[in-house]
Amino acid sequence: NKYVPQTSAFRNVKYDLMQKTLPSPMVNAIARKSTTQAHYEEWFGTQNGVVVYQNGVPGRVVASGFVITAILHDSQGATWLGTESGLLRIDARGRETHFEYSPDNQSDGLSDNLITALAEDQRGNIWIGTQGSGVSRFDTHTQRFTNYWSDAEMRGSLSDNFVFSLLVGKNGMVWVGTNNGLNRYNPETDNFTTFIQIGRAHV
Repeated sequence: NKYVPQTSAFRNVKYDLMQKTLPSPMVNAIARKSTTQAHYEEWFGTQNGVVVYQNGVPGRVVASGFVITAILHDSQGATWLGTESGLLRIDARGRETHFEYSPDNQSDGLSDNLITALAEDQRGNIWIGTQGSGVSRFDTHTQRFTNYWSDAEMRGSLSDNFVFSLLVGKNGMVWVGTNNGLNRYNPETDNFTTFIQIGRAHV
């Protein structure tokens, strides 16, 4: 549904493959991208790719065939799509790069293909939350991943591997919402502080 402030009402946008209004009736993620002061795009992630609205008008469909779970427009003009089949990066020219989990590349590869959340930190790193494999951090300069998992025997690790949300604070801290508490990542110490209950925290 789209809210129209002039009429104080919602307008229903229906699934219509022929007119490309929506490539699938289920919408999982929404993000806005301002290309100029007068031009903007709205990206709607569905079970079958993303439809891009330009100034409110449905336009191109990208990542067709992918189940979209998260959308991020970064500071360098690229768009990142979290999917159930890995991570997609679409650069400013529209070129796509697909990153997938590989059991042969666990040291500096993506930790899982099922992605739940995306965020960009102040250093331009892309943070990727996954469903069951913790968090991956992608260094856009080295093109390598660093992975963080929950480990009961490791002080300062994540509290849980099921990640639902990510937020980068103004102070550079990265907040990670999980199935078992809230985690705050400190880039200076490279570890997490976990908040399990209000008023209680442990490292």
